[in-house]
Amino acid sequence: MSLKVQFDSNGFPALGYIEGGATVFSAAAIENKGNVVKADSVSPNKEEEQGASRWVNWGTGNDFPIQVYKDIKQNGIASRALKLKVDMLYGKRLIPCRVKGFDPNGGKEIVEFVDDPNINEFLKRSNVDQLRNRLIHDFVFLGQCFPILHLNADRSKIAMVDHDKGGKFRYAPFDKSKRRIDEVFRSANWPTPSEDQLDVFKCLDSFHYYLEIDRVRYEDEMRYVFPVRTYDIVNDYYSIAIWNTVRENGWLANSNSIPKIIQSIIKNSMTIKYHIRIPLSYWKGQFDNWERMKPEDRTQVINAKLQEINDFLTGVDNPMKSFISHYATDPQTGKEVAGWQIDALEDKMKYDAWNSVSTAASAEIMFAIGINPAIFGLGNPGGELKSGGSDIRESWLTMIASAQGERDTIYSWWPFVREYNGYPSDVELRTVDQVLTTLDQGKGTAKTLS
Repeated sequence: MSLKVQFDSNGFPALGYIEGGATVFSAAAIENKGNVVKADSVSPNKEEEQGASRWVNWGTGNDFPIQVYKDIKQNGIASRALKLKVDMLYGKRLIPCRVKGFDPNGGKEIVEFVDDPNINEFLKRSNVDQLRNRLIHDFVFLGQCFPILHLNADRSKIAMVDHDKGGKFRYAPFDKSKRRIDEVFRSANWPTPSEDQLDVFKCLDSFHYYLEIDRVRYEDEMRYVFPVRTYDIVNDYYSIAIWNTVRENGWLANSNSIPKIIQSIIKNSMTIKYHIRIPLSYWKGQFDNWERMKPEDRTQVINAKLQEINDFLTGVDNPMKSFISHYATDPQTGKEVAGWQIDALEDKMKYDAWNSVSTAASAEIMFAIGINPAIFGLGNPGGELKSGGSDIRESWLTMIASAQGERDTIYSWWPFVREYNGYPSDVELRTVDQVLTTLDQGKGTAKTLS
């Protein structure tokens, strides 16, 4: 049996009944409705809804996540920098805790670990370490993720939080009658899935999560999507990750093009290190029967000598070798007779210019992602690859210090779960960080809670 509820024009529960039962419940006990806050919103801008039918397209071809993936998988710097951002936000581990006070001398919160068996069971059931690793990946790469909340059989608790790839989700258009985005579609076959390839979820208003608790209690859905988005000052449906600027301004494309340009140069260029000049008289002096030798015999002799000289000058076993040759003089004039001459040729393949562009592109990509290039030994755009241990350590600490806002957003589903399940309202989920320290402290790392 399940509870069926009817709502009045203001969205409040008016009456309800248990399906199959004989009892009807009224909402007469709800008084002073005017004191209850009701959230409202306006329709999103029409530009975002262009081409929308049952769902709102994500990108021009409704394949934005796939295009991001294609661009990123070609670029080692972007892939690694985004993964480092994921690792930083993930931290060491996630713990339930409460803030007990503030230490004015140390300038830090006083935090107490919470060992609640119900909370621990919920986190265990949600496989929280793998859950947050995957949510953080979606959030960093795409600017949003879509945690799925599953209710237990009698809908009295959120039983677990689940994950599926962020790129599989699309929003339904804004529902004007309900004044919210009411549904989310899931499919692995975008941009144009068939009907049997679609899965439909009810969508929560994650910003007004506290007001959504009562609505969920009186409905009969068993699962909801709780959208988590990085804040976007324009878009109402799909937020744009801040690092996406390097896709739009061309730096990522430039970085992806450079290996192909260098590969083309190598493929279409001829590289010759030495020019060896041997006078024709050498062969006559070396071989008494030179004039009588067949052409093929001369060719064999010349090739053998050239191979001998090439083996002498090249290879990892022959760096900085000396080459000694003899020369003769004309008995009549006393002038030097032409002898062997070995000229080192200048390398015409100019890699330096492309290396500078590559370095600048790498720095721009990392700046956009929020990674200080010093962590990878890189200086300013166009600069040299150099940094010290202090630069790396301070850059990492700066990243951690600025991470709280994104972490609060990623775990914004927790307050909804906490209030719905009746957990203590002061319990938070906090990330334990591993912090690099200086060697004079006698250890290489320390742990801190943020």
